[in-house]
Amino acid sequence: MLLYQKKTVKIIQDKLNSHDTLNEATIIKIFLAVTNFQPELSTQCRKSYESISAIIEQKIKKELETVFYALLLKRNLPKEKEALRIGAVMLS
Repeated sequence: MLLYQKKTVKIIQDKLNSHDTLNEATIIKIFLAVTNFQPELSTQCRKSYESISAIIEQKIKKELETVFYALLLKRNLPKEKEALRIGAVMLS
């Protein structure tokens, strides 16, 4: 992975992992973090944005899934892990 892609993923991880509970405010903050980040990325990488945007999108979705799964686990019984994982995928 390119160094820039690694930095981008790190920025997203830092923004997403700062939430402790899953509620409406958390979902709004995560949505805003992703939507605010997207224009920043496209203006910083004008020449290569098209070629890396799909990769970055996949990384963001995977990170969102991880964050949502962790937040769902905190709220629900651990025995429902598969249902929570499906819910995390749907939210991401």
